[in-house]
Amino acid sequence: MGEAAETDRALRSWYETPAGLRVAACERAILEPLLQRCANVRMLQIGSHAGGLLDSETGHAARWLLAADGSPAIQIRGRSEALPLVDASMHTVLLLHALEFAETPHAVLREAVRVLAPEGHLLIVTFNPLSLLGMNRALLGCWRRDAPWSGHYYGGHRLRDWCRLLELEPVCVRATAFAAPSRLQLPGRITSRLEQFCQKRLPGFGGVRIILARKRVRRRLPPRGRLLPMPLLRPAPTGLARRDGATAACERPGDCAAQRREQQNGD
Repeated sequence: MGEAAETDRALRSWYETPAGLRVAACERAILEPLLQRCANVRMLQIGSHAGGLLDSETGHAARWLLAADGSPAIQIRGRSEALPLVDASMHTVLLLHALEFAETPHAVLREAVRVLAPEGHLLIVTFNPLSLLGMNRALLGCWRRDAPWSGHYYGGHRLRDWCRLLELEPVCVRATAFAAPSRLQLPGRITSRLEQFCQKRLPGFGGVRIILARKRVRRRLPPRGRLLPMPLLRPAPTGLARRDGATAACERPGDCAAQRREQQNGD
């Protein structure tokens, strides 16, 4: 847990830098309306900005922040790969850059879905490798060991495949943080024009991708009754006449009338 705690502290320290403050402001601008859209009473947040939990204006009655270190702003201390919570106990789970720095991101997603109540919402916030921020990491920061450059950035197709395997229904996808980081040395005019172009023409080119998904519930069909074997022969004709306890099929209406007269004469 020591390495995970060090990563959490390093990421929160980066959020206090000018570049981190811009990214955090962009993320909060997208997350707050999405959280208001999720009407619930219990929310679990894994990962945080420098200030800890998001603003209380989201309308959640009870919120918990989970991290590996012992920061005063944390309510639950633990690992995201093994959450100390019971099944279906949360209505909303927010993964704030928890996948990029996890050793087993699949386990993090499975645990988040496990503690999520039926029809609950899962918010996934990740860095986008196909962005100016991802370009900065690929060119300048991939060799560094500090956050956020030390994380593994996952593409949208892989994240959607993971959600599909866990039976999560995608609700919406948002992109934000189109500006280039300060480490990417570009002239100011070029950076501004590139940011405007990406925001208008390439909305998926944002430095941060936010996915809102819903936990689907399987509909159970009512128990079926005992299945009877289907008959292999064609049913007998409707016009039947009994004679001496035996049944005989009337091929024509005239034959049935003759049989009835013969039975009356015999009586």
